[in-house]
Amino acid sequence: MLATFFTTVIAKDDIFSPAEISMQVEEKRKTDKYYLCSKTIMCGSLLTEGNHLYLDRESPLWKEAMKMMFEKISYWQEQNKATTINLRDFDSEDAEMDSFFTENGFFKMEMPENNVIEKLNWETQEEFLLNINSRSRRHIRQEVLKCENIVTVEIPDVVTEKELKYFYELYLNVKERNLGLNTFTLPYKVFENMVKSDNWEMVVLKLKPEFDHTGEQNPISVVFCYKGKETYNPMIIGLDYTCPREHNAYRQSIYRVILRAKTLGMKKVRLGFSASIEKRKFGARVFTPCAYLQLKDNYNMELLGTMSALRMVKKG
Repeated sequence: MLATFFTTVIAKDDIFSPAEISMQVEEKRKTDKYYLCSKTIMCGSLLTEGNHLYLDRESPLWKEAMKMMFEKISYWQEQNKATTINLRDFDSEDAEMDSFFTENGFFKMEMPENNVIEKLNWETQEEFLLNINSRSRRHIRQEVLKCENIVTVEIPDVVTEKELKYFYELYLNVKERNLGLNTFTLPYKVFENMVKSDNWEMVVLKLKPEFDHTGEQNPISVVFCYKGKETYNPMIIGLDYTCPREHNAYRQSIYRVILRAKTLGMKKVRLGFSASIEKRKFGARVFTPCAYLQLKDNYNMELLGTMSALRMVKKG
């Protein structure tokens, strides 16, 4: 009737806050690493996205099953001395679920926009282009397809330690610039485990020798992708920001990930949070999920709320 999983983490309370707020908070964290952070019981994990909860709502007992889950979470909360419960990635337009969570002491928080390509029902490049609107089609032709012949794509079976360290540096390049979903930096050990797992693969882009003026043939991007049963999940991207902008490394990466998903026979591609304008050009549907939180101490959230209000006043 119900199945899910939880992770106990130290999470940044501004994880879903606007990037401008997280920039202010990160200044404080230079001297106080865990400023505005809370020990959290989270549905899913900080690496996963999408609906983590299987719930048979056809059953007349689904609410009782949810209440049993709440009781278990409360027990874990006491055992782990956690101050926050975060149940995330729910449909923000589900009025019945919204009412149920509210009645049980949770408050709703909007999450960043998420992006998913729901159908890969094309066979050729032209058919793919016909699936997107004319404006996006023009952008793809001008910004992606004109550059597709200057890069090579690799899906490495074996990754050396030197290569993995370089991939990690590319990840750090992006992590340090992206506060749209503010989390702690993933440890190197996570990437070591990914390359050992058959469920993960890397889509690596390099410039062809005649276009690589460095002469080093280093990757310009790497995307760590999780292979589900029917869904392809590009989870982590790393980029070389010294690569000339006209090569469009980021857009090339999105395009190549979609092609890889099609090659594997996947039915859907989850493109994740942030950069919705770019992802929409490739036919992604944009939606805004929500999270339901329960706090033992409201101080951190109230402080973030005050910061957001001051930001709006300054903008106004």
